[in-house]
Amino acid sequence: MTFAGKRDRHLGACDCDECGVKPGGFVLPNEIKEAIDRFKRIKGSLKRTQERQLVRQEAVKIGEETVMFSIWQWTLPSEAEPLLEFGNNHRIICVERLGGKLQHIGTGIVGSSSEEDGRHILESWTAGSAHVLASRQGKAVGWVHENDNETTGPAVLYMVKIPPSAMHANIEGTVSWCRVIRDICQRALASKEKCESSDGAPLEAQEAKELLELCKSLQQGK
Repeated sequence: MTFAGKRDRHLGACDCDECGVKPGGFVLPNEIKEAIDRFKRIKGSLKRTQERQLVRQEAVKIGEETVMFSIWQWTLPSEAEPLLEFGNNHRIICVERLGGKLQHIGTGIVGSSSEEDGRHILESWTAGSAHVLASRQGKAVGWVHENDNETTGPAVLYMVKIPPSAMHANIEGTVSWCRVIRDICQRALASKEKCESSDGAPLEAQEAKELLELCKSLQQGK
């Protein structure tokens, strides 16, 4: 799921663009929610938070089902608390700007010592690169920007989401950007093992450049 709004509401409520949970809905088992709440109270408020902004979203009809294609822009200050997603969509991550290194979150409650010790540095994620991640089928994903040079500013990513049910469906009648990102994802998923890793399957440099330009042009309303 995607928490589209500010996270100043109670944990467990979200603005979700993937799983259909309505704002105010309950999405975590109570014992897990309470454990996270206790941990956050002990740890205290973090000064930095990651921000997410919707760039473009399109509803696509596939048979009797309506699915959502979407593009989000993420801003990740250094060592900010990670935003989490638990959705089932395939993703293409375009790295627009990066001052240091990106890490994928570990397993367990985010912020716990075991989760932080299990974080994985994404060495191949560099500015201008793009990576296809297959659906995690409900497992959490999130990233942290590790950057010692404050003058370079936050990392900026574009998160492109493609519903798995659209992979082999006829979507010729939809807007062109949906078809473009579906076709890119479809080709990349041939490298199944890479797509299922936390590093993802990298796109060729020219294709990554064109996809990043597409995301930016959609953001500008072109």
